Amino acid sequence: MLTVVAPADGRVVDTIAAETPDRVRTAVDRLRDNTAGWHSLGVVGRIRWLRVFRNWLQDSRTDLVALLGAETGKTEAEADAEFGLALDTLDHYRAHGADFLGGRHPQVALRPGAAMQLAVSQPAGAVVGVIGPWTYPLALAVFDAAPALVAGAAVVVKPSSETPLTLRAVARGWQSLGAPAVFDTVTGPDAGPAVLDCVDYVRFTGSVETGKVVALRAAARLIPCCLDLGGKSAAVVLSDADLDLAAAGIALGGLANSGQSLDPRHRHREPCDRPLVAGPGEHQ
Repeated sequence: MLTVVAPADGRVVDTIAAETPDRVRTAVDRLRDNTAGWHSLGVVGRIRWLRVFRNWLQDSRTDLVALLGAETGKTEAEADAEFGLALDTLDHYRAHGADFLGGRHPQVALRPGAAMQLAVSQPAGAVVGVIGPWTYPLALAVFDAAPALVAGAAVVVKPSSETPLTLRAVARGWQSLGAPAVFDTVTGPDAGPAVLDCVDYVRFTGSVETGKVVALRAAARLIPCCLDLGGKSAAVVLSDADLDLAAAGIALGGLANSGQSLDPRHRHREPCDRPLVAGPGEHQ
């Protein structure tokens, strides 16, 4: 069992069951069985379900923000800001997902014959595993899950054992809509390694030490992975900067969330020149 404690006051928010490796494998197998039907909907059909899901999130905003704040220790304003990032992400991929997935035919610079053509497609892995940190459990999960779902993959999210409740509520919301069963969460200390052992693509956000373990396990199975690892970034202060504002900004960036802060707005905003979700053999 996992006991989730509110950082703000030490009260027990909830106690939930932790998945065993066998239960994780069963969940992933169930997701994989549903990917064919999900993919057959086409990008327009999948985006339609994201719109329905987005509307459910908005209708449930008050309760989800309260739950997110309770398990992370964030203020209501901070939790609501993270919730807003999740909505913005869904809007982004609903608006641009079809364009991102469209095939491209770039010109070949040095081709041996005029008949040669180059086509770039955007394949999706069957089941994408998302392993996230406690700092932004909702926003970071949606950042990785939304493009995978649009691309036609199923998604299993393994949130931090410190903050699993919001993602569990979100997954139950997806299920309550009658949406195809291609989105789920698993929890517990044994769930992360089990996810690594059975999904087709891994997206990990967390520490460098754990990232090394994720990379090695992914390499052993020859599956693609993408790692967003922690660390202290350098700050460049230009000569004409307001030093008081610069100092305040650097202190906030270095100390927020106990020094484990990550501004998730920097994620998934680059031009989509790479596959949204790498297929087998396409390492990022």
